Amino acid sequence: YTEMPPLTGQHTSVLASILSFDHFDFLQDLSTSAGVTLSHIIQPGLLAWDLPVGVAAGDMESYHLFGALLIPVTRGCHGLDPHKVGFHSLLYTPPVTEDLGVSGEDGPQGEEEEE
Repeated sequence: YTEMPPLTGQHTSVLASILSFDHFDFLQDLSTSAGVTLSHIIQPGLLAWDLPVGVAAGDMESYHLFGALLIPVTRGCHGLDPHKVGFHSLLYTPPVTEDLGVSGEDGPQGEEEEE
């Protein structure tokens, strides 16, 4: 997009509530080393007006380069500031506490199957 795209009342994403002319003017000429631009990031939310978030970061560098937009979107979606709150996984992987019968490169130990 070469100018601020129109956002209608149908655009219900967090992007639509946050993207301003100031954001657009500040970020429109930037590009990551992989070629991701502001247009790439906001296009999902402009084409699919009912997406909850409305943005898609094209690569890891996008989070730094387009942070002026992506951080407020993150706050709007999750209610947190990614600079102040660390990531904590909710996944739990219990430690292996039983002998699974595997030793080294020999593979499973135990009785061989009869043919």
